[in-house]
Amino acid sequence: MLLTLCISILSEVIFSQDDCPYPTGQATLCSSFRPNTTYSYLGSVTSTSNLGVVGWSSTDVYISSTLTVNSNFTITNCNLIFSSSGKIIVSTNGVLTSTGSKYFSQNCTAAGWDGIKFESNGQGNFQTCHFEDAAFAIRIVSAQAKVSLYNNYFNRNDIGVYADNKPVNALIVKNEFTCTSNTYTGQRSSAGIKVVNGSISIGLPSVAFSGFVDFRNTFSNLRNGISATTSTINVQNCYFTCNVFHGIQTLFGTAYIGKPGSLYFPTTTIFEYNNQDIEAKGTVLEITNCNMSNCNTSNIVSEGNQYAEYINIHHNTISVDLLDSDLPTTKSKSAIFLVRSSGAQVLLLLQIKFKITKSPLLLMELE
Repeated sequence: MLLTLCISILSEVIFSQDDCPYPTGQATLCSSFRPNTTYSYLGSVTSTSNLGVVGWSSTDVYISSTLTVNSNFTITNCNLIFSSSGKIIVSTNGVLTSTGSKYFSQNCTAAGWDGIKFESNGQGNFQTCHFEDAAFAIRIVSAQAKVSLYNNYFNRNDIGVYADNKPVNALIVKNEFTCTSNTYTGQRSSAGIKVVNGSISIGLPSVAFSGFVDFRNTFSNLRNGISATTSTINVQNCYFTCNVFHGIQTLFGTAYIGKPGSLYFPTTTIFEYNNQDIEAKGTVLEITNCNMSNCNTSNIVSEGNQYAEYINIHHNTISVDLLDSDLPTTKSKSAIFLVRSSGAQVLLLLQIKFKITKSPLLLMELE
């Protein structure tokens, strides 16, 4: 009979808010650019092919409805301000290239703007851009679309990147997903990246041939760093910290988290100060080359495995540093908590380094 494995530590533990202070004092883009900014209005123009220009540079543009990108269009060092119904759709044969630009809502408290949506074979290339206060800053709904996100900043969006019903053709590296104050929903951002009924790869190895180029994505102060439902995700070289629900949550899919690294391609994925690092329900799960520390509850939870899911957790470091003064009440804390149903396949736990401070290690086998 296959068994439930629970590696559990009982001690005084806490997810200290001192370790994750909620960011304060950072002005939103909306408040910074209102009310004295003079905008260029698009009026009745609804597509880039009818604008009469091939792009904008160093311009403040107000978008109140839908702008369709159906040509090669470049946006450089601009401020794009959206009404709550404002959005951009990159459609058939459209290519949007943007560098150093800011995309944000006109209203600081009302429902967020509708973001940038990629349909058909639309393409997007964004570098050093700032996206704020959107419902979905980037939404990808076509397997033919191609999107590159490099070194961008996503703040206070309900969801930074959303992909649904399609395998995603995207490069997502060296971006920061965060929430410096509650969004228009009254809560922190739902997720930095969310995928539903699709597949996505997030991150690339960092390169250390000639100097060190760090390609790591960062997810912080969100409800969930990455959220996936009935999807396949491949996550490597990312940093998850201070997320109030999960670093990664995956439901009824497949998740490859972390990859073996080397001298030239270090790929360690780091989790620290999250409420829970990884939650997987009914998910084929492989976790490799991750470093986990200072988690509030369980570092890794795998449960709801009803359909012979395969679990492989190997070559990771899980540090549990429990100090008696951390928490005034005792609570249960797990490094790895696995609920194995009778249909689940073999579990592999290989070369996991547990670093335990001031706490007994309890290994329990349950039906």
